[in-house]
Amino acid sequence: MRYLFIISNEINQKELRKLEDTIASLNEDMRNSIELRYIKQPGQASDLAVEASEMSDENVTVVVCGGDNIIHEVVNGLAYRSTPLAVIPVGSENCFARTVTPEYIMLHPEKAIGILDQLRKIPVDLVRIDSYDILGNHLPVWSRYFLNVASFGFETRALTYSSEILEKNHKLTRKAAGIRGVLHALKKVTTYKMDYNLEIVNSETNEICQDGEYLSISVCNGKYNNGCMMAPTAKIDDGVLDICVTEYPGKLKALKLFMLARFGKHVEDEHVKIFKATSGIISCKDNSFQLLGNTDGEMFYGNRVRFEVFPEALYFSYFPKEEQQKRS
Repeated sequence: MRYLFIISNEINQKELRKLEDTIASLNEDMRNSIELRYIKQPGQASDLAVEASEMSDENVTVVVCGGDNIIHEVVNGLAYRSTPLAVIPVGSENCFARTVTPEYIMLHPEKAIGILDQLRKIPVDLVRIDSYDILGNHLPVWSRYFLNVASFGFETRALTYSSEILEKNHKLTRKAAGIRGVLHALKKVTTYKMDYNLEIVNSETNEICQDGEYLSISVCNGKYNNGCMMAPTAKIDDGVLDICVTEYPGKLKALKLFMLARFGKHVEDEHVKIFKATSGIISCKDNSFQLLGNTDGEMFYGNRVRFEVFPEALYFSYFPKEEQQKRS
């Protein structure tokens, strides 16, 4: 097995040195099976993943060293291919990695290097987002697959503020900018007017709500988004999406809900509903005539968005839990 390491240009330099030093300490055969590629521009990660897949197919594992943005890019290159994806969590938030990665690797990502030969490949689900303008025209530039979470409303607004803060202060880490973005979003918290129509699992009727006012709507394949456990029961290999709908609770309650969501406790609140669905449509009812959403941290727009889960559309390679590691 070959391992193509796709390394984000936003990776913390201290973490990068740990990874490189660990690779250098491997035996010669293992070192020779690893190729390091450093990302320098948008789109490069997806191109590298496609190139590796076409050359080696099942005989290569694409190992992403970075956070949700670069995982998202690689996923759109590997959808419906036999080449598996693995993740070493060295991003700022590591939202997707928190769903699938054992704690000992979350704490010490370099430990993943020594157990690459113990990766376990399984098929997992992808979600397709298709965006449309107010006239119903499909918007290919804003349509894509995602692996973790798509969200609309508060969470996306917090991410846009984080990006603006980073642009003004390059000395800040992405994580610090993320915290400031959330605080700024809480100061300016408001309602988002949306409709939704969800195809509910094991139901003959759809869940429909028109002209609602929400704090956020999250379409979850994974559990975590923007530092919060938005969907505590979500699984990436069950063919089902968890839709977290949060009604607007007022400014003071919004802060409380955000704090509860850090630990997945928001689902117990009367303003929060969780639906199990396989597809759905979310439409904008605001004066802007378009939704601002994000898929795994990547922004997109549209007046109407359709989403659908596609079971077993990607191969993913898990690292074993600590107690399951093979003993030499």
